[in-house]
Amino acid sequence: MKNILKSTEASCTGCSLCSLICPQKAINISLTTKGFYEPKVDEDKCTSCGLCRKVCYKFITQENEYDIEKATPFLVYSKDEDIRKKSSSGGAGREIANYGLLNDYLVCGVKYNYELDRAEHVIIDRQEELDLITGSKYIQSLTIGAFERIDNKKKYVIFGTPCQMYGLRKYIQLKGIEDNFILVDFFCHGVPSYKLWDKYLVYLKEEYKISNITSLNFRDKTYGWHDFSMKISGDNNYTKTLNEDLYLKFFLSNLCLNESCYNCKLRFNKIYSDIRLGDFWGPMRSADEKGSSIVLSNTDKGFKLLESIKEKIHLEEVSFEELKISQYAQCIHKPELFDRFNADLEMDYSLKKLHFRYMVKPEFIQKSKSIPKRVVRKLLPKKIKKYIKEKFKSED
Repeated sequence: MKNILKSTEASCTGCSLCSLICPQKAINISLTTKGFYEPKVDEDKCTSCGLCRKVCYKFITQENEYDIEKATPFLVYSKDEDIRKKSSSGGAGREIANYGLLNDYLVCGVKYNYELDRAEHVIIDRQEELDLITGSKYIQSLTIGAFERIDNKKKYVIFGTPCQMYGLRKYIQLKGIEDNFILVDFFCHGVPSYKLWDKYLVYLKEEYKISNITSLNFRDKTYGWHDFSMKISGDNNYTKTLNEDLYLKFFLSNLCLNESCYNCKLRFNKIYSDIRLGDFWGPMRSADEKGSSIVLSNTDKGFKLLESIKEKIHLEEVSFEELKISQYAQCIHKPELFDRFNADLEMDYSLKKLHFRYMVKPEFIQKSKSIPKRVVRKLLPKKIKKYIKEKFKSED
C-alpha cells in the first residue's frame, strides 16, 4: 500500500496532517501506549493515492526550501509590559496573534484543556480569547480537531511546532491556498510522553493535594525569566522553578521525548514557517528578567508582518552569530537510559520513584566518584540516606 505505513529512517511526529488530507478518511489519530499521538491506517479503506506521504515528515526531502541562513533574525519584545509579563519570552507571539485578529485572520494556537488534561489546537476569532493560547505548553498538542475546521476561503495565522508547520505547509501548497496562511513555529526542544504528564498529575494530587487544576503556566516568571517556574492553581497553589519541578527536570533531561525529536531534521537548519520564535538566550540578554524573543522572518510575508507591528514591539535586527549563541542545537542525542526509562514509564512506578532511580541516584553516584573508595565503602549508607533526605526535602 502506498501510504505512511512504509518504514523510513524518520519517525512519526504526530502532526495529524496525514489524517486531514486523506480523501477516504482512512487515517485516525490516537494516543499510543507510549503516550504520543500517532496515526492508525485502515488499510481496507486506503486506495494508495499517496497524498498522506506528501505531507508526512517521514518522507521529508533534502531540498532547502527555507534556509535559516537566509532568514533575518531580530531581537523582539512587546512594548506592552502586561503582555511581556504573561508571555513565555518577549510576547512576540501574542503581538503576532493580535495583528492577525485585527486584520481579518482567524488565529490557531494551543490551549490546555483542563477537563481532559491535554493540549490541543483551537481556532479563535476574538481578542478576549488570546489568553487561552498565550504561553508555552510542554506537551504534545492534538491538531486534528482544529485543522479539520479550516475553511479554505478564510485567512489564518497558525502557531505550532516545526514538524506541524512542515506538514501544514505541504498541505496548503497541495490545496493551492498558501496565500491565505501565515505559519509561525518556534525553536523546539521536543515533546515528552503523556505517560510522564499523567504521572506528574498523580504526583501533584498525592504530594500537593491538587486534583482540580484551574490554571497552569509552564513558564511563569515569578522568580524571573531565566529561572522560570511551573505555576499551578487549583485546590492548592504550586510554584516550583525548572530546577525543582519534577516534570520540567525530566523534560530537560531528554529521557522521554518522542522518537522523532532526536535528530530532528527541522531543529535548526530547515524551516517551513513564515516566522520562527524563540527565547533570546545568551550574554546579550543575560540581565533581562522580563523576557525577550528571538524572531526570524523566513519569508517576505513574515517580514511584512513584523514591519506591520513595529509600533507595538521593540524590533532590532541582530547578527546570525547572536542567533547561534541563543538557539543553536543541531540535534538532541537519545540518552543511554532512554529504553530503560521508557519501559519503566509504562510500569506502575510513581514519578518520585522514577526521579530517584534516574536522577537522584545517578547524581549521587557521579558525585561519589571524587571520594576515595575506602571512604565511600565506610560512609556510603549514611551518605545515601542524607543525600536522599536533603534532596526530597527541597521538593516538599
